Amino acid sequence: MIFKIAIVDDDGADAAKLASLTEKYFAGSPDQCEIRIFSGAVTFCENFRADFDVIFFDISMPDMSGMDAARFIRERDKRVVIVFVTNMVQCAIEGYTVQAFDFIVKPINEGSFDIKFDRILGMVRKVTDDGMVTLNTTDGMKRIAVRDIKYIEVRNHHLTYHTADGEFLVRGTISAAERELEAYHFGRCNSCYLVNMKHISDFGGDWVTVGGDKLKVSQTKKQSFLGALAKYFGGGAC
Repeated sequence: MIFKIAIVDDDGADAAKLASLTEKYFAGSPDQCEIRIFSGAVTFCENFRADFDVIFFDISMPDMSGMDAARFIRERDKRVVIVFVTNMVQCAIEGYTVQAFDFIVKPINEGSFDIKFDRILGMVRKVTDDGMVTLNTTDGMKRIAVRDIKYIEVRNHHLTYHTADGEFLVRGTISAAERELEAYHFGRCNSCYLVNMKHISDFGGDWVTVGGDKLKVSQTKKQSFLGALAKYFGGGAC
């Protein structure tokens, strides 16, 4: 599983230090995490999609505080693990009203960070445990996080799951896969592809780009697919 982490902090030095400590934590397997740094809460909220595992919020920021940003995010994503990074300990207590998992006091202590991060990832795994699918692939059983599925392709009674961890071939029908994933914002762009809305990067005309791959949108599926896409990007995802 690839852990997707957002750091929202207007202090570039603090954000860089937190990113460095996180990368150091994953030093043995750096490909297991993706870190994005945002210099302001407004920009983060305006471009938010529910595809992060952990969000680190500084509380004191201009324009929008980390606490207000967390309230905004929590309305759209009930699962993401929120952690406040602040020197305002008394304010961090308020974070429990938005189901914040923990807080880290600035300046960040490297020794205690790993202990905190162990707990954070433990919660991420617990939260995502029911967002998994089990695949009976040609190479044996695989457990895959739903959020890591980019799209599913059907061909000759077999499904290929295109994921962040590679491609997995299973025997099955795309209708069955669609029923299994109906709660996770997937849509059919044509009879051959079931697309995870979280991984769409571009859409235009009769084509949609998913995880770097350009897929055809059929005329028969276009209206329903556009409706699902509008619902997802309109803030319906949680």
